[in-house]
Amino acid sequence: MLIKKIWENLQNAGIHDQLTLREEKTVRLVNILMLIFILITASAIPPVFFTQNWFSLFLSLIGIGIYSIIIYFNHSRKYSFANHLFVIYTSSAAISSNFLFGEAVGFSYAFVAMPILPIVVFKKSSTIYSYLIIFILIFYIADYYQSHFPPLIEREAQAMRIQYFFNVTAILVCTFLMAFFFRRINDTYESILVKKNDVIAQKNKDITDSITYAQRIQEAILPTSQEITAIFPQNFILYKPRDIVSGDFYWIAQTDPQPIYAEEFSSKGITTVLKKVENEKKIIAAIDCTGHGVPGAFMSMIGESLLNQIILENKILEPHLILEALHKRVKSTLRQNQDGMDMALVVIDEQEKTLKFAGAKNPFVYIRDKQLEMIKGSRFSIGGNNLSQEVRFDCHKISLEESITFYLFSDGLQDQFGGKKGKKFMRKRLYQLLQEMQQYPIQEQQKYIDKAWQDWKQQEEQVDDVLLIGIHIEVLT
Repeated sequence: MLIKKIWENLQNAGIHDQLTLREEKTVRLVNILMLIFILITASAIPPVFFTQNWFSLFLSLIGIGIYSIIIYFNHSRKYSFANHLFVIYTSSAAISSNFLFGEAVGFSYAFVAMPILPIVVFKKSSTIYSYLIIFILIFYIADYYQSHFPPLIEREAQAMRIQYFFNVTAILVCTFLMAFFFRRINDTYESILVKKNDVIAQKNKDITDSITYAQRIQEAILPTSQEITAIFPQNFILYKPRDIVSGDFYWIAQTDPQPIYAEEFSSKGITTVLKKVENEKKIIAAIDCTGHGVPGAFMSMIGESLLNQIILENKILEPHLILEALHKRVKSTLRQNQDGMDMALVVIDEQEKTLKFAGAKNPFVYIRDKQLEMIKGSRFSIGGNNLSQEVRFDCHKISLEESITFYLFSDGLQDQFGGKKGKKFMRKRLYQLLQEMQQYPIQEQQKYIDKAWQDWKQQEEQVDDVLLIGIHIEVLT
């Protein structure tokens, strides 16, 4: 048990949690090979006594010492130095034996096994090829030397024969053990990787299942196509989350007529008087929250809830006032100044035949008489880095006495990379497409622009969530 514990401690020398699996595998393999080489070298000592080859005894002791030092370097986490010392000393010991004793002692066979050493311990191909070239050059030098010069140390034939069989056996055993332990350790770490991959796959499945369920929740808060069509009969929505859930979302509502009361003072006291009836309003917005995927989806849930409060509960119906209220509430809700949203919001009053727009960075694009017009959004985002609570958004008013087609969108379309040169789609190309597709009914425009975008994107990854809303309104009578 004690020997087994010592063996395990030595083979694990220098291994810690910060190592990659490949680095850990290499360190453990080198340690095991050093222990094996120490045992093999130690087993050569009895034959050395038998042949009274004291110089070989000296070399064996040096070998045991250097192999022990390599384990120590690994223990000290000097892995690169240990690996180079392992390859250099092991190969130089075989090479020097060829020069000292000649080819009769069998060390020439070591040249076959030597190229395996750098392959086993080094990761960089350049290092492996460098050692291979060096070994080839040394082989030719050793071969030339043995052909033209006698060995430096002459020994009796019987001693040379014993040394030959021992050396060849040691080379074969070492080569076999290197291959054996290399494969064994590879199999061990392969099983570890398989188990880890199984764990990762299961975690990935659990996360994906959770996000997919979150997608169902997010889709549940989005207006259905029937709800949208009931308010805007001629519409399309191009909606493409980059991930399963999206940071882009759209919001729509239709308010009921609201009576507006005021208090008046008279000789009879204070009376409440009906001043007017607030017209029915149709509201639609395209919102682009910070980020995409899960973080963006969280922001979209916050944005949807706050819009419900501001518009449906608090009855704020002017677009610029909606954005200002949303800005304050996002800042208050998140309690920080990083995350927010860009958006374009439209309020339509069919009785007054007006369309009002307010934008937080995002523009309002409309086409009338085949002419494209663009109204820029305000320079502020909702929330985000706007530290001031007094952010003001501009309100723009357009008459609906003529038919109009308008578009609200996030920046996902225009920021998509693609084309022959891998460039962005850009807003200019988007506006050109919006004009080109006016020949098609509004419901067919979605297919037209989706195909154009897909043709542009080709094999590129989608970089952001995509949202484009198109609405056509006929002349209001």
